[in-house]
Amino acid sequence: MLEDGQGAPRLGRLQAQRLIDAENVVALIGRYHSAVTGEASAVAEDGGAPFLTSLSTAPSLTQRGFKWFFSTTPDEETFVTSFFLFPRDMQEKAGNTIDKLAIVCENSN
Repeated sequence: MLEDGQGAPRLGRLQAQRLIDAENVVALIGRYHSAVTGEASAVAEDGGAPFLTSLSTAPSLTQRGFKWFFSTTPDEETFVTSFFLFPRDMQEKAGNTIDKLAIVCENSN
């Protein structure tokens, strides 16, 4: 079954609840937006259903101590650390100087 949370945490929560209660799913997979994942995985946790994400990266998701939440991707702290170490490592290996660095990000949870 597929559902689209449309980036809306409340909608993601409602969809997760419906999938568990009405459709009797035994596990949930997905969610791109960490805010939607937070809401949907809380419903899964309450229902004892495993929730697996490979895209949501907010550190708060894995720091909640949930029994049924699983992530297969590094969190934002790991990504940010790598973003700052990579230019330094490249500079050391290539012997070049980096004059400018830009970081682009999205603005949600």
